[in-house]
Amino acid sequence: MFDSIDEQVNDNVSQRNGWMKAHRAFVSIFIACAIVAMTNYYRAKEDAEIAPREQSAMGIVTAKTTGKNASIDFRFPYSSDHIFPYHERYYNDSERGGNGFNVGQQVRVYFDPNNPWKGSLNDFQVSSKRRARIWKLMFTTAIISAAAAIYCLPRARERQSEIEAFETDQET
Repeated sequence: MFDSIDEQVNDNVSQRNGWMKAHRAFVSIFIACAIVAMTNYYRAKEDAEIAPREQSAMGIVTAKTTGKNASIDFRFPYSSDHIFPYHERYYNDSERGGNGFNVGQQVRVYFDPNNPWKGSLNDFQVSSKRRARIWKLMFTTAIISAAAAIYCLPRARERQSEIEAFETDQET
């Protein structure tokens, strides 16, 4: 199979390096997914707590940014004409059923009456369910990537042991 011992060692080194790269990639995926899962779990829980008491009011879009960092700014009056401003990020202009936003457009704003500074253009119940789907998906992906990382590490160590055994044989 191998013409020389050096080819076998080079193959083991190459395989070890491949397993280590795969291990690092899966660990990175695990960390990223775990962070996203934890963040969305917290926010889904927070939105679910607000949902039963949420109120809505008509507000107005005051600014709009398109492109990679698409967002809109809006405000609404509440509690003796106090104006509450918000900034909300969107991933594309057609979010919310294809209805794009325009500056000056009236929008329904959902907010927490206990803390009117906490508001959104999305119903908190809907937002909670969406975030729950995201954190469950990210948690599942994190578990799968952790399992893959655990699978890769012993194979890399096995190749390293073969390389060390060869080097020990060469020294004697």
